[in-house]
Amino acid sequence: MSVGKKILAVVLSAILLVVGSGAVYLFNIRSSISGASIDDSAVSVNKYLNHDVINLALFGVDGRPDVEGNRSDTIMIISINFKTGKAVLTSIQRDTIARIPKNSTIKKESYTKINAAYSYGGPELAVKTINENYDLNITDYITISFQCMIDSVNAVGGVTINIKDDSILKYTNKYINDYNQLNNTHAKTLTHTGKNHLNGIQALAYSRNRYSDNDFGRTERQREVFNKIFKKLTKLSSLKLANLVTKIYPNIRTSMSTTELSTMLRGYMQLDSKKLTNQHVPFDNYYAFVTYEGSSIAPKTLVDNVIQLHQAIYGTEKSYTPSDTVNEISDGIVRRTGVGTLTGTTSADSSTGSSSTSTYSSGSSSSSTSRRSTRSYSSNYSTRRTTTTSPSTSSGGGTNSATEGGASSNGAGAGSSGSSSNTSSTSGSSSSSSSTEPTTK
Repeated sequence: MSVGKKILAVVLSAILLVVGSGAVYLFNIRSSISGASIDDSAVSVNKYLNHDVINLALFGVDGRPDVEGNRSDTIMIISINFKTGKAVLTSIQRDTIARIPKNSTIKKESYTKINAAYSYGGPELAVKTINENYDLNITDYITISFQCMIDSVNAVGGVTINIKDDSILKYTNKYINDYNQLNNTHAKTLTHTGKNHLNGIQALAYSRNRYSDNDFGRTERQREVFNKIFKKLTKLSSLKLANLVTKIYPNIRTSMSTTELSTMLRGYMQLDSKKLTNQHVPFDNYYAFVTYEGSSIAPKTLVDNVIQLHQAIYGTEKSYTPSDTVNEISDGIVRRTGVGTLTGTTSADSSTGSSSTSTYSSGSSSSSTSRRSTRSYSSNYSTRRTTTTSPSTSSGGGTNSATEGGASSNGAGAGSSGSSSNTSSTSGSSSSSSSTEPTTK
């Protein structure tokens, strides 16, 4: 079995556990996992990317009975390079402004928070939104609920977390109390800062808290919990892992068949080494807090963030040239928020927010063949193999500098590890907290 396949097995196992998906090492417990399939031709796949790398979308959906809508509380991308074994976990800040494409029910594209895409059109529209805004080639997803994370943490015997300050302690306990009240559970609140051994409900509360700082701190805590589970997961016996699957499978929705999952995960128990890089988008020094559609995060600019994202995932020495679509969306965000500078490659869109076209300029496939018939796996690693011609060079905007937020010329770049100590001079640093007592919905 190749290194790539083994790496994918363990990384997916751990990632899907921490955000609740429950990695499915199939001990023939279940023959299928339900979820809507995705037609590759409908999600703006960028077909010109390195096919040695697979990108998978991970959505954590709130799903509580007292919360209206179905926005994705967690949005992550797991990227695996099958040649090098490199794995990158990218959190997309849920309040990041993005352009959400139109679909059969949403007749007009809109610029709003990216987590609205899942509510508007389910996983297919959410995947299409990520692909168009970040020039990616995602064709599969896994959606999970809070209960998956609780069961996953409990299955590995809990996780030890360092509670850094009183504010994090306060709001973690608030989330614990709210969860207990809504679900008639009796998880104990935490009594002190410093090291605490958390059970599933406590770990969920810790990773969901964004009021002691903001969403950057929240996603950092999610990745911290993931790393703790990741380490303990490698020590589980086959029997314990199988028992874990039986608990969490009802809360999984995925476009992947059990055959596809088992092909990728079968080498999990034999894995000898593991490596994972964590980061967030927007990158450090390449965003600003703005008042648009409420309190939001504006990438500064989207073009600059896409260049860094592709460098981090694909590791090429040559700077990535974003597509015309990304340039168009980037300019649309600049015009609406005043953050950053225009690329100079697109014309102004209409006052209603609709651009002249929503067609993906370099990646959308003209084929209407369903995704199941186009998927094939090589004998060395599990990924879609296609033959394409090299794209022509598009007019990118990679050298643009933002004017409002003080973006540095080098920024976080590919070496960013996902630190949440971001600052922005536009409307406050990322460590600022809400001035009013928030609810935890």
